[in-house]
Amino acid sequence: MMHNVRIDLGSVDYSLLNADADYEALANKILPKALVQIGEAAAETALSEAQKAFGKSKAIKLNTSVSDKRKFVREGGQNYKRSVSSTDKQKIKSEIVARLKDQKSRQR
Repeated sequence: MMHNVRIDLGSVDYSLLNADADYEALANKILPKALVQIGEAAAETALSEAQKAFGKSKAIKLNTSVSDKRKFVREGGQNYKRSVSSTDKQKIKSEIVARLKDQKSRQR
């Protein structure tokens, strides 16, 4: 799901992460921003694919202004955040926890 998406974990004091509850609490804080980042990545991919598919077509003209592209990507991120299922949220949160644990193990 988000294996190819870079999620900004922010600045983390890994010395404060000891119990699973610590990781869960931090993942809950990171989750909203992560959902937007995942949605934006999906929107960028969709826009790129649409441009490839329709770019050569004379019948369909896509708006390619930079501001419209940014708006599309931003809205895609917000829409994903609002509409993601609770099951997917839990999977993403679990992935964040795994990434935090992995990063902490690399700090040693």
